[in-house]
Amino acid sequence: MYLTGFKSDMEGRKARRVASACRERGLASFRFDHRGHGASGGALESGSVGVWFRDALALLRARLRGELVLVGASMGVWLMLLLARASGRGEVGRVRGLIGIGGGADFADRLPTLTAAERRELRRSGIVWRPSRYGDGPYPLTERMVEDGRRHRVLAKRWDPGCPVRLLHGMRDPDVPWPESVAVAESLVGGSARVTLIPDGDHRLSRDSDLDRLERALDEVLAAPVGRSR
Repeated sequence: MYLTGFKSDMEGRKARRVASACRERGLASFRFDHRGHGASGGALESGSVGVWFRDALALLRARLRGELVLVGASMGVWLMLLLARASGRGEVGRVRGLIGIGGGADFADRLPTLTAAERRELRRSGIVWRPSRYGDGPYPLTERMVEDGRRHRVLAKRWDPGCPVRLLHGMRDPDVPWPESVAVAESLVGGSARVTLIPDGDHRLSRDSDLDRLERALDEVLAAPVGRSR
């Protein structure tokens, strides 16, 4: 299952590469657009990490057959961690591996720098629109996103995902600094997590060389022996 990032969609190069790699290996794959993203309905500003997590959980319950590998990019890393914890609680089927790309978690604890005017607007109306460096228009930051994000923290308490974890991160990522992936790895016990830092990599990690690394990470988690921690 591929989980896209904030303001991304399932037609991106990484999502399509994962789908192609699964086909080549005789595996089923599933990708979708979050509510308010891509081809899905709803307003982006009405969403939050909790909303997108519950949607993904419902899709997993409806479609999961057998073991599962979760692949998350950017915000999708946070969502895959929430889903892995849900799996550990028996709320969804067994997760076989986790692969994160340029992401982290608990972003509500590390808000972007807001101007005094933006903070006043957030308090007054509950929403501010922030500029995007990717030419896809401004993105919303709402009080709901902040409050809901704090209710869905995953890094405060260490836990064992019970599966191999591979985290890829570009060291030239201007949006999610690479120490975010290190923080994710440090929050996990069981010796399962490995972080690969790419010196010249950006946030998207969509170059052919980056996609090759992603495919190798998929092979690694698929080859890992079955057990609680590996």
